[in-house]
This record gives sequence, structure tokens and C-alpha cells, in this order.
Amino acid sequence: MKVAGRWVAENPWKVIALTLAATIAFGIFIPGIDMVTEFRDYLSPTNEAVKATREAEEKYGSATYIQVSIKPEGDIFNRDVLERIKGLREEIGELKGVKAVEGPLNSQIIVGEEKSIIVGPAAPGGDVPEDQQAMEKFREKLLGSKLLRNRVVSENGDAAALSVEFNTDVNTKELAGEVRSIVKNYEGPEEIDLAGEPYLNSAFSEAITDDLKILLPLVFLAITLVLFITFRSPRGVFLPLLVVALSITWTVGLMSITGIPFTMVSFILPVILAAVGSAYSIHVLNKYYELTEDGRSEKETIVETISAMFSPVAMTGLTTGAGFLSLISAFLIPERQFGIFAAVGVGIAVILSLTLVPAILALLPFQKKRDMPGFLSFTGRLSESFVNLFTRTVVKRKKVVAALFVVVLIVFVAGAFTVQLNTSYTAIIGKNSAITDGMESMDQNFAGSQQLLVEIDTGRSDGLKDPEVLKKMDEFQNWLKRKDELKINKTASIVEIVKELNQKFHGGDEDYYRIPDDQGLTSQLLLLFSFQGGSLGRLALGDFSAGEITGLYDQAKSGRTNELVASVEEYLDENFTDVEARMVGSTRVMEEMSNKVVSSQVISLVTSILVAGFIVGLIMWSVTTGVLSLIPLVSAVLINFGIMGFSGIPLNIVNLIVSSIMIGIGIDYAIHLLERFQVEYQESRDDAEIFSTVLRTTGKGILANALALALGFAVIGFSSFSSISTVGLLLAMAMIVSMASTFTAIPAVLFLLKPKALTKEREGETNS
Repeated sequence: MKVAGRWVAENPWKVIALTLAATIAFGIFIPGIDMVTEFRDYLSPTNEAVKATREAEEKYGSATYIQVSIKPEGDIFNRDVLERIKGLREEIGELKGVKAVEGPLNSQIIVGEEKSIIVGPAAPGGDVPEDQQAMEKFREKLLGSKLLRNRVVSENGDAAALSVEFNTDVNTKELAGEVRSIVKNYEGPEEIDLAGEPYLNSAFSEAITDDLKILLPLVFLAITLVLFITFRSPRGVFLPLLVVALSITWTVGLMSITGIPFTMVSFILPVILAAVGSAYSIHVLNKYYELTEDGRSEKETIVETISAMFSPVAMTGLTTGAGFLSLISAFLIPERQFGIFAAVGVGIAVILSLTLVPAILALLPFQKKRDMPGFLSFTGRLSESFVNLFTRTVVKRKKVVAALFVVVLIVFVAGAFTVQLNTSYTAIIGKNSAITDGMESMDQNFAGSQQLLVEIDTGRSDGLKDPEVLKKMDEFQNWLKRKDELKINKTASIVEIVKELNQKFHGGDEDYYRIPDDQGLTSQLLLLFSFQGGSLGRLALGDFSAGEITGLYDQAKSGRTNELVASVEEYLDENFTDVEARMVGSTRVMEEMSNKVVSSQVISLVTSILVAGFIVGLIMWSVTTGVLSLIPLVSAVLINFGIMGFSGIPLNIVNLIVSSIMIGIGIDYAIHLLERFQVEYQESRDDAEIFSTVLRTTGKGILANALALALGFAVIGFSSFSSISTVGLLLAMAMIVSMASTFTAIPAVLFLLKPKALTKEREGETNS
């Protein structure tokens, strides 16, 4: 590597020019990067749950709605309140791309009059009742409708809801943004909240942008602080930050060029790269200042720095990249994309640290370590008494240190077995978030914010008019509402329409709120319903061959969609043997995510650990060294899951990436430490002397690196998303755990085992 190092030292301007050209080439594409927040797009288009949902939408229209919850100070049966609800409904309805807006005034209602039925809006013409008598009649009709109660009006009438249906060929995120703007203008005496996937996607995009505006500056500030304390030199601060900024620019630009969007998982990639990317230049600078004390010329110092640091920096880059690339086997597309581009960003940071940093140093005035004002900081001047005490403790009490380390791991492993899985929106966003207010409002005031969809396809025209089919659907819906912990609060299908038509046709007699035994009567009732202008929407196709059953449930239960989906699919298989019955929609998609994401993560976790150990063992030609290098990352992973278990933090699609990040970074400290031990064993004879030297040299770089990463990751704790915030705090803790185990467990095991791969030169000298 001395040839390449000499070329960099002799051609610094060429290195800088090439770097600048690449930065411009990648940077101009950054504004074009897209943002995808719809969870369905996180799965492969060939996934069965996604295919079933898209096929259903092609047949029945979009199941994508925005729900607007309006809660006044009193009840909704007030002219001023209803006028505002009507104005909001009409203004939203005028937006291009909105198919329909259904609310308490214009929702269809069935009224029976002497062997006839009338179908029309709950309020005549969909207008606000003119007087108190009309208002009372409207109240009676609305609250008396089984179809509308707990859907467009709350049980006791103190809240109303608008259901905004979108066309299938619109940009739902942009249209949701327009709806949000209109709703904002109506906020006042009434408490107005939004829910539904389009709203969530729009709010996610806005929150992600706001997060990046806050987190990126904060992580740069945190790293700057650590660099200043470490080096107390403008170049010691500027060069690592430059590497970080360029790595982010190149990586995000490459994402934009290749059409890879930011997602709920990958949007923190710039923040992660900011924290991780500084590590390599920190070690290069630390080595550079160490070599300035050896009497070399400036040029030779730079050449030797590149030569000495190529192996450890490249090796740590490879293992970090391998950790990220382990996500290629992940089930979710965003996790794979995050893993690939995080590895690319790490590779860029490694290259720039070994080329651009030395090139700029070659152009700057030669600055020796002793000439640096204030360099003797807590990272540059470790207290002699502390180093000596720490060295004696680890060397003389190595068995105790190793035993304590094992005990700590056992304790946290026990906690790891209590970790729960929760892929609900609340688990990702957080309970105390404005984004989840709408879901909570729909849960509290109506039948729920989450939707379960089941398609019933008879395969024949008028199949849904068959009394046997309708009765099976009715039994299924009653079963859903009888379930205990995963009970569905409200269901809707053609069954409710037929039962209500039958009751109204028979003068409102409750005994007739049932499925007619005669298919002919059912056909007549539905024909009359359609003649009166009634609409079935997604409840049935025009030829009545197929339709959907909708079930509403609380967001609080959505973290257990796997149990819900499993029980529903079992019921459908056992009871719908003559027709095709399958789950479609967001609930099935979310279950697919939660069901597969953990198993794929376990595979990628085990794979990345083995690959990281193999890389180290191969480069250092020692299986023992490869195994030793795994100590920090394995301990960090186990303690991470233990903390999650003990503190009740659930696993979700976002924080599952923590382990892969930890594996890639956690092994870096071990690599630097073991490589330095190998060098010192060739020159020293006393374990305490060796360990003391390692702590005073490479140990300082590891400490600075760990602090920069821990502080950088801790900044992510300020994210507005609960799961992202948790990722930052877990990673910060993992960096401290990795560093601590590197400085304690590895030396203790090393002194106990005396592996030949590290001590063979020393033993050779002793024997001679």
C-alpha cells in the first residue's frame, strides 16, 4: 500500500479534484429523491397478500379512505356544527381525485313505509335541518340506523365522521395533503382529527422531512463536539466532518439515480452514515498524529499513515458493510435497500478516509502532536493512574473479569426471551403523537380505526343473493363480534343491507331483521333498493357474484394481527367450502409483514455474525482471532435484546435493523484492538506493558470513535417517531457496550488463552 500512499501524498490536488467532480455529479440528483411511506409498497408486488389486495381493488375500487373525526363541545345535532360539517364535506368533495365524501347528512338510510322502502340521505337533500322538529327527526333516523351508528355518528351522537374515498388513479399522498390543508382551516370549536392510510402516508412524509431537518444538524453538532474534545484542532474537526458530508451526498445521490426512495426505514440513513462515517477518518487522524512523533518527514508520515491504516480501516469497513449487507435477506424491501446503500456509504467513507484525508493533510502545514494546543484532553491524555489501575485489574483479575462478563450476558439473555413483536402504527409512531390522534379518536368515538377485509366470491351471478351464502356470511360476522381479545367492534356487508331492507319492508318489525329464506324476496328487495338510488359500493359487484365483508377494530389490537388473521383464515377454510373466501387489505398486509419479518431478521443476524467473524479470521489468518472479534458485537446484540425485554420495548419493522447496524459497527473496535495487540506482542514481553501501550495508542481512537458514535446515535432519540427514537438510544447504548467489552472481555480472554495467532512472535523471541 506504500505505492498508493505515495501517489496520494504526491498528487493531493488530483485526489481533491476527482472527489469534487464526483460530489457534483452525485449531488445534483439529490433533490429528485422520492419518499415512499405506504407499507404495502414495502412488500414485493408478487407477495400473495399484496396481490390479493390489488386484485380486490381492481374489482371493487379503492379501499383507501381518509376518516375525519369531528367532536364538538356538545353533540352534533346543532345547526352551527352541522353547517361546518357540511361545508367541510363539500369543500373536500370538490378536490380532484376525491370520489365521494360520506358524512352524517348525506349517508344513505333506509326507511320503510307500508310494504315499500325509501332510500335516501339521512337529512333530506343532504342539507342541515331547518328547525328543531326536523332536527329531532334527523337525530332519530341517524341514531336509529344500525348501518350508520358507530360509523358516521357515534353511539350517543356526540361525534361525527366523514369518510373520504379516493379514486384509484390518484397520488393519495398529495391528495391527502390537500385534505389536511382544508381540515386545518376548519379547526375551531370542534376537535377535528384525521385517520386512514392516505393521511398517515402524508403525515409520515412530512414528519420524516421535519426529522431530517433536526436530526442531521444535531448529529453533526454532536460529532463536532467529540472531535473537538479529541483533537482540539481545526483539521481534526473539519476532515472527519467533510468525509461524513461527502459520504452522505454520494450515497443519497446514488439512491436518487437508481430510483430508490426514502422510507420509514431508510430515511435515517444519512444520520446513520454521519455517525458511522466519522469513525474511519478518526482512526486515520489518530494514527497520523501518533506517527508525527517518530521524526519522519511530512510526506513519509502521510505514506506510513495510509500504509498502516489500510488493513484495519479496510477490514472494519468490510465487516461493517457485511453487517449492513446482511439485510439483503430481509423480508421487507426498505430493509434491503437500507442495507445495500448503508454498505455503499460505508465503502465511500473508507475510501475518502484513506485518500481525501491524507491528500488534504499533505497540503496543510505539518502539525505534530506536541504542537497541538489542548490536545491532552480526556481522550488524548488518559490519566496515568486510571490506565495503570485498569491495566492491573484486567491483567491480574482476568478470570474474574471474564466470569463477570459471562454472568452479565446470561442475565440479559433471560430478558431477551421476553421481547414481544408489535408491528402496529402505534408501536412505530408512538402513543403520544399527533399522527395517532385521529386513530385514537376513531377508536374512542366510533367502531375503530383499523379495517379487516374479507372477499366472498361465489363464482356465479347472483351468488350473493343465495340465502345459504348470506347466512354463512352473517354467522361469520357474528363470530367476529363475539371474539374475546380480538373482537371486531362492527361489521358491514350486503348482509346488513338485506336484513335492514327486510325489516323496513315489514313495517320495522324486529323479527324480520334477518335474511329472508326466499332468494326471490332478497332479489326483489335489492332491486327496489337500487331503484331508489341505493348504492352498495364495495359490498357487492354489479352482478352480485362477489362482495366484501368489512370489520372495524381498535388500533390497540392491531399489534396482534397475526393472531387475528390466523383465526379468521382458519374459520374461512372450515366454513366457506363452497365459495372462495379470502382476506384482503391492510390487515392481511400488516400480518404478512409481522409474520415474516422476524424470521428473515434472525437469518440475516446469524449470517452477518458468521460472515463478520470469517472476514476477520481470513484477513488475520486465525480462527481464534475471528472468534475473539465477535465478542463485542455478540454481547451488544444480546444486551440490546435483553434491554428491550426488560423495558417492554417491542420489536417492529423499524427497530429490527438495530442488530445489523450493531454487528457491522461493534466488530470494528475488536479489529483495531486485536491488530494493535498483534503488533505489541511482537515488541513487548509483559502483558501489563502491552495492554497499557494498546490503551494509550489505539485505545484512544476506539474511545473517540465510540463516543462519537454513541453521541451521534443518541441524537436520533430526538426523532418524532417512537421507534426511530428507540433505534437511536439502543444504538448509542450498543456502542458503549461494544467499547466496554472490547476493553475488558477481549483482553481478559486473550490473556487467558494466549492464542498463537497473536503471540507467536513473542513466544519465538522467548524461546530464542
